[in-house]
Amino acid sequence: MTAPGGRAARLALWISFGACAAAAFWTAEGVAPWDSDLRNVWHHYEYLAEGFLGGHTYLSVEPPPELLKLRDPYDPAENGPYRLWDASLYRGKYYLYYGPAPAVALMLPWRALTGRALPQRLAVAAFGAIGLAGLALLFWEVRNRHFPRLSAAALGCIVVVAFHVSWLPVTLRRPGFWEMPIVSAVACLWWAVYFLWKFHDSGGRARWAAAGGAALALDRKSTRLNSSHLG
Repeated sequence: MTAPGGRAARLALWISFGACAAAAFWTAEGVAPWDSDLRNVWHHYEYLAEGFLGGHTYLSVEPPPELLKLRDPYDPAENGPYRLWDASLYRGKYYLYYGPAPAVALMLPWRALTGRALPQRLAVAAFGAIGLAGLALLFWEVRNRHFPRLSAAALGCIVVVAFHVSWLPVTLRRPGFWEMPIVSAVACLWWAVYFLWKFHDSGGRARWAAAGGAALALDRKSTRLNSSHLG
């Protein structure tokens, strides 16, 4: 059954989502002038994706020889001119201490399909938009089942408010190494909640349970501290 005002509500929902997604990419693009800074926090997941393509789990960028020749490469008083911000140096290679899910779920497929690297800042924005799409679908489902007379304008405003209260506009102002796992984990969590809703609404179909489990697994692998290279 079509909910009252369903067409107008659907249009308002996706116009609001589109505006928020565009705002996410516009905000993240603000760090583009710093792309040439290769030793700060703007390219770590790009290096990780390149490392995976090279058949290893360490980053594609090599530590400077001057760093490895230091008496103690881990001494912050000595390694300042050479270190890669917030990368873990282990046996002469750089690793990330967060999970690899963002690179595996988005950046590697993008590279395989297009032949080009996906800039980290745009990957963070993409995760924000992808997560918001799952949340918008959840709002649509809940509205149709429980609040069918909710106006189109109110539904659109809910999406816009959710985008802002999630703190995404603030987080995306600095789409660096730390923000990537946070935003990707939030995206996976929002989709997991949507899949949980579909599982309940469908009477317990296994495919929705499997989708929710996969989303939660990616959520965990986004922010989990990674110590596998230390074993």
